[in-house]
Amino acid sequence: MGNVSLAKIRLNREDKMCKRLKEVEDACFRAKDLNKQLVTFSKGGVPVKKVTSIEQLIKHSASFALSGPNVSCEFSISKDLWQVEVDEGQLGRVIHNLFKNADEAMPDGGVIRVRVENSSVVTGDKLPLKEGR
Repeated sequence: MGNVSLAKIRLNREDKMCKRLKEVEDACFRAKDLNKQLVTFSKGGVPVKKVTSIEQLIKHSASFALSGPNVSCEFSISKDLWQVEVDEGQLGRVIHNLFKNADEAMPDGGVIRVRVENSSVVTGDKLPLKEGR
């Protein structure tokens, strides 16, 4: 990670290589988080939750999962989207797998449409979730 950061310092932000190095850096951070989670899981620990932007988590997962030119994403994300308290690594893997599955289901290409909005669960909903935001 340190070498990638040093290489980025020497490049212009508009350089194509800088974008690639940013992707490598992001992959390193994900690998670090995954390693941390595996250690936590092996010790019988609980998920490491923190408040984060679900929008960023979804967009990063999509960019990492969809590498080919055949499949693209269209996002419809509410401007007033709430922050969420989640284990980023676990939820990121779930979202990543959803994008990968969608990608693999469209060998001839296509568009994945993602809509994200706030929702509240109320008593009587048929969802197996606790009441709340």
